[in-house]
Order: sequence, then C-alpha cells, then structure tokens
Amino acid sequence: MNYIAELNAFHRRMAADPLPPCAQMLWYKLMMLSNANGWRGSVFAARDYLMALCGLTNKWAFYRARDALVRGGYVGVGQGNRGKPAEYSVRSLCGEMGVNHPPAAAGTLFGERRQGRIPRFNESGREASFKP
Repeated sequence: MNYIAELNAFHRRMAADPLPPCAQMLWYKLMMLSNANGWRGSVFAARDYLMALCGLTNKWAFYRARDALVRGGYVGVGQGNRGKPAEYSVRSLCGEMGVNHPPAAAGTLFGERRQGRIPRFNESGREASFKP
C-alpha cells in the first residue's frame, strides 16, 4: 500500500462524503498502525488502546466510529473474544478513487529527480510535463 496515495484518496472521499470526526480519527490511527506493522495484513488492537490513541473516553462513541468505517468499506473488523483484541484490516481506497501508483522512471530509484527534471503527476496518475 502507498501511504500517501491512500491519504490523498481518503481526503478526496471525505470531500465527497464526509465521515464523523471520530471515525476519521480512528481511520488515521488504524492506517498508522498498519504502516507501523509494515502493511502485513491485519493488525490486532484492543478497544481501550484505540480509544486512547483517538482521545475518546466513551466506548459508544468508539463503536459508532468503528461501525461508520465498516459500513463505508474503509476497514474490515474481526471481533475479538474476551482477553483477545479485535482484528482490523484497512482497505485500500486508491482503486475506487481512480488513483494509480505512478511507476518509477526508468533508470532511477523510486523515480527521484534526474537531470534537473522534477516528475509531476496529474490526477489520473500519469506523468505531466513540467520543467523548473
């Protein structure tokens, strides 16, 4: 998963169909945990831990935020049992928003600058011509 592309897709989706602030904060924190986990699939997190990360003190506000993310297709949740945390899988938003991950330029590592040329990408993910 491309973290920046996912954030941009999330911001575009929030402009079109916003989530409540608590749900947005929970999505950001789940993205942070997935990134810290190296995008190896699901992450396991206890409700109280996620509530503390989001600054929530009411468990029902947390449940409403989590349910909004599930209904919107942002995350998948596997219920935990007593003493075991729930399993969260963050779903990619890039495909549905038409975001492509631009390929690296030939002969460069990760498409960094070469010969004074700065690669720029338009909204469709294609390289647009731009010279400084």
